[in-house]
Amino acid sequence: MFTRHRKPQLQSTLGVPDDGQSATGRRHRLPARLAKPRLVSTVILSLFALVLLPGSAIAAPSIVAQITLSSGGPIVVNPLTNRVYVAVNFPPTLAVIDGATNTQVASVLLLGFHTGVDIDVAANRVYVAQQFAGKVRVIDISTNSVIADYLVPFGPINDVAINPATQRLYVNTPNSQTVQVLDAGTGAHLSTIPVSAAGGTACCVAVNPNTNRVYISSSNPGVLYVIDGSTNSVVTSFSIGVAVAEVAVNTATNRVYVPDGSTGEVYVLDGLTDSLISVLPPGTGGHWSAANPLTNRVYFANVHTEEVTVLDGATNALVGSVVGGGGGRVAVNPATSRIYVERYPPGVNVIEDIVTNPPVDIDIDDDGIADDEDNCPLTSNADQADIDNDGVGDACDDDLDGDGVANGADNCPTVPNSGQADYDGDGSGDACDPDDDGDDVDDESDGCPLSSLAANVVIDGCATGVANHIFASGCGFSDLIATCAANAGNHGQFVSCVSALANQWKLEGLITGNQKGNIVSCAAQADIP
Repeated sequence: MFTRHRKPQLQSTLGVPDDGQSATGRRHRLPARLAKPRLVSTVILSLFALVLLPGSAIAAPSIVAQITLSSGGPIVVNPLTNRVYVAVNFPPTLAVIDGATNTQVASVLLLGFHTGVDIDVAANRVYVAQQFAGKVRVIDISTNSVIADYLVPFGPINDVAINPATQRLYVNTPNSQTVQVLDAGTGAHLSTIPVSAAGGTACCVAVNPNTNRVYISSSNPGVLYVIDGSTNSVVTSFSIGVAVAEVAVNTATNRVYVPDGSTGEVYVLDGLTDSLISVLPPGTGGHWSAANPLTNRVYFANVHTEEVTVLDGATNALVGSVVGGGGGRVAVNPATSRIYVERYPPGVNVIEDIVTNPPVDIDIDDDGIADDEDNCPLTSNADQADIDNDGVGDACDDDLDGDGVANGADNCPTVPNSGQADYDGDGSGDACDPDDDGDDVDDESDGCPLSSLAANVVIDGCATGVANHIFASGCGFSDLIATCAANAGNHGQFVSCVSALANQWKLEGLITGNQKGNIVSCAAQADIP
């Protein structure tokens, strides 16, 4: 069942900060229901200093380089390696560009025509939507090699986006007016989501991993569908003019920018509440867009004019433009403040837009601790607990106790025990097991905390056939016989001690006369001491 298109409900006026930000441009906090996991999208923010909101540019945004390619295509950037990836259609390859030199350093073979690309920085993977092949090609960007092709039901396909927090791929299949959900690691098909009830052509997919929302833009008529990634269902939709193209998501402010390519209007959504907060006037946007979460700027490329406009997300006002900047796909490297725009003739324009102003503390994980002081800046941990005092908080430390054994493999994840000793083999290491020998008597009160675990009494290799009874003290038959051996000055003393024990156990009804005889006989045969 589809949600009816909602009429715009404006919640702020143009040219002033919306109610999601303070006068300083600081974003509001997430409600508890949207507490964020460790997200790849926010890694960029923590690695490259503090968000700059709002600010003034050193110079107007301008083209600093032009990269010539055989054809254009969708673009993604890895800010950690300063690599730019362009899915070139003719010939079908993924061009790998060094952002430091603006030169192509490698290429990876693709299948036919492709219309979308996305990147998982943490996993070192690029995903390419190969339109007519109906497959998502998976590329390991650490080796620039193809590692898989995921077949997508109901192809051909238009675009692909990944939620790195949930490891879900979202692929739109316009002919069936659906979005397909795949496991990013295996390619397994997980769900089909209907996204259109009245025609239209689904174009592009965007994801906000902070909120687990997926945005599907569709043209003719222009509609934006909002999908809840936890339920794989459309939760609302918006009527957006005629020609909706690429949606930009600012993961620092949780703002979503939806351009109408036919008018240049930009619809601004609050990603936390799924509500429309502003409609920016004609001429603001273009067809393709991307956001820089570090500077709170949004870039729009107009396919008709090949002009790139620059929006300040704090004020919703245009602060610049680049004539001839390009009219195709857009990608941003927040680490270098460079914007990559598909251009014609084929290639990529490199635009630099550096913003300066005093840094504003941010708290990505909303735990009340500024990121530069937070020992887990991407994982909420207000208590800042750090068991091993290694500077990495327990909430995000993959080795809590610092013993060199990862938490998932550590039988005492919070107590150092690099040897992983586990006397009773119960999966809980001796360093943290309150009952090391598993006899149901806590070590603190156990007379024999490391009791013999043998089921039957065996004396120096001689099997008595007598069950190893455990007393309330935590000691068993075998433990007491071992004590006799340790304390005996000679063999006779050992046999005498064992005989006394056996007599007592028979009197208490714990063993029979025959069993007593077996125990004493084995003791007599033993080479002890």
